[in-house]
Amino acid sequence: MENGGRIKLGPFGLNRYFPVGGFCTTIVERYQVLQEGIERARNHYKINFTPDQVIVIGDTLKDIEAARKIGARVIAVATGGNTYEELLAKEPDLLLANFTNDRLFFSLLD
Repeated sequence: MENGGRIKLGPFGLNRYFPVGGFCTTIVERYQVLQEGIERARNHYKINFTPDQVIVIGDTLKDIEAARKIGARVIAVATGGNTYEELLAKEPDLLLANFTNDRLFFSLLD
């Protein structure tokens, strides 16, 4: 599944910002994929990241729910199977229609 994630990030030049992440390789709960991504980041950067330091980027309601379950912030992008309005109802920290406004995207990182 990592290849699929990389394909989604590629057109916007975002892969360089994400050398590691959580990508589903087996059938598990989505929040477990996020926990795996945090562990990969800990190993890669040698920093003990906590969930509140994590920003999940997703395009489904399940991504928002999983981020909330582990205590992470979430950027939702309405480029997947859920509408902008459906994602908005789940109250992500930031909601984008797409990735064309990179300034807005990176505003959550400040």
